[in-house]
Amino acid sequence: MKITDIDSQTVKTYRVSINDGEVRNQPYTRSGRQYRVERITVVKQDGNVCGIELHGSVLKKDGSPSLNTASEPLYGQRDWPEWLRSIVGGLA
Repeated sequence: MKITDIDSQTVKTYRVSINDGEVRNQPYTRSGRQYRVERITVVKQDGNVCGIELHGSVLKKDGSPSLNTASEPLYGQRDWPEWLRSIVGGLA
């Protein structure tokens, strides 16, 4: 028996809960609805960030949270809000 290659990857998923998060426009909607960020999912592969997604409740017209949820994937660091950079930087 002859081993020719061994490959290994380390993948970590972080779920960060946020209180009183930023209000953002809900992506992929024409109605102009907004949502409040309540949770962030960060996926790191071999120490590098390979995925970030923001999650939260869609806001009603009066500003209170509804039962509908929204999620927003962020594809590159240029899309990250400034407050997110410090949170991701603090993750191991």
